[in-house]
Amino acid sequence: MEEEGLPSLRQILTRLLEDLDCSTGSLVEGRSIAESNITVTIESLPESAQKALLALHSIYPHLLLSSLDLLDNGLVTRYIVSPEDPDQRSEFSSIYYVRSSQTRQPRFAAATPRSVYEVRPVVWHCTCPSFAFSAFSSRNQFDPFEHEEDDVAGSDGWGGEMRGGQAGICKHLLAVVIGDKLRVIPEKQVDMHTLANYAFGDA
Repeated sequence: MEEEGLPSLRQILTRLLEDLDCSTGSLVEGRSIAESNITVTIESLPESAQKALLALHSIYPHLLLSSLDLLDNGLVTRYIVSPEDPDQRSEFSSIYYVRSSQTRQPRFAAATPRSVYEVRPVVWHCTCPSFAFSAFSSRNQFDPFEHEEDDVAGSDGWGGEMRGGQAGICKHLLAVVIGDKLRVIPEKQVDMHTLANYAFGDA
């Protein structure tokens, strides 16, 4: 009888995301936590979500705390394109914008406004420099055409639709992934022109 191999890191992280999913437990009178304006604490989450956060803290100790800080300060927003026809549902996927938690304060100049980064969890991408370094660093052998079959996750899994190597990560992307599962990210509906302007300015 052959011994089964150990799960890959991507499989482990995908399972942790599944344990974080509070799509049913986080509803208050039919609304999500973000819509209900209630305070979320670790103790208020289901036990499975608490254990998943502890496991993520063991894997990404510094990133997790920074990501939770972004969520706690309301720096993550989900934008949905409102359809022109009210009866027609938009098939456009959500776009997340994350404002940086840090401001640059030069010694002899005015403070620089916070940076805003665009995050797309389905394609597993963030526009911040940290994500680019993580995804294409020498420690990560990335080849989009060669991948292990077990490491190919769906759009709801860790890495989204990204294939090849170990998926890169940053605090902004991790905040979006966690906040989306816990349903604590506020949502705004905007038209396509407004969203296009957000790509070139402050969201």
